[in-house]
Amino acid sequence: MKKFTTQKEKRKVASVKSSPDERKNRAVHGKQSAKPGLGARHPGGKPAALLTERAPGTKVQLIVIEYLNDAAGVVFLAGTFNDWNPCADPLAKHSGGTWSRRLLLEPGEYEYRFIVDGLWQDDPTVSCRVANPFGGFNSVLVVEVR
Repeated sequence: MKKFTTQKEKRKVASVKSSPDERKNRAVHGKQSAKPGLGARHPGGKPAALLTERAPGTKVQLIVIEYLNDAAGVVFLAGTFNDWNPCADPLAKHSGGTWSRRLLLEPGEYEYRFIVDGLWQDDPTVSCRVANPFGGFNSVLVVEVR
């Protein structure tokens, strides 16, 4: 096996062995995808493969979450659907102080909270809530089977 003396030689051999799509993916995302297409992005920022791999044969539904706060600067959504990642799902701001986020979810029960300007907030429009381990409450979203 040939030993490389410079980083340039390593890159040259690696680029010969990989396809143009893999090279583009590494250049954009800094790593190679484990599955084809996982580096591609949907215009909404989600991986395109998520839309094509999960939708066929499942009961995935489009859910729109809305929040109303004219004074908010930035709003995110965190919950059991994204492993409580406070930065994974930003809401888009619309006129009149309305914020929204579209999610593709399978039927089930999901807990969530809003993060408004860095502070965790309840959804004031939801009556179904459950206690969380931090002394507050999580809102509950139920996606019914269609």
